[in-house]
Amino acid sequence: DGIERQAIRLMSTSGTTGRPKVLAWDADLIEARLKQVRETGDLGPDVRLMSVLGLLTTTGFRYPIAQWQLGGLVLLPSLGAEATDAAEASARSTFVASSPFRMRGLLNQVPGEWPGREHRTI
Repeated sequence: DGIERQAIRLMSTSGTTGRPKVLAWDADLIEARLKQVRETGDLGPDVRLMSVLGLLTTTGFRYPIAQWQLGGLVLLPSLGAEATDAAEASARSTFVASSPFRMRGLLNQVPGEWPGREHRTI
């Protein structure tokens, strides 16, 4: 057991209460949460995941790591990206991890009907 087993990750969440809070996740909890995401069956080697949530959120942290563990692709728009960059990345995705608020912002950047939307999981 190295120093990684002693690390604590601080996670922002509103959880089931809807009230913002910060939780401390240890290595065992991180492993369990990654396993939980992998076992949903939503991700895998053929999935192109785009997360529009920050790394401080539970979904923004767990989904990209679980996708990499499964050998899949994670689309990462550039920091400070132009709207067209985010729209292009979203058009290439097959799975979008988002909150309703962030999804609305993304949809506002994509004019018209989203190409391939019938083949995308959100």
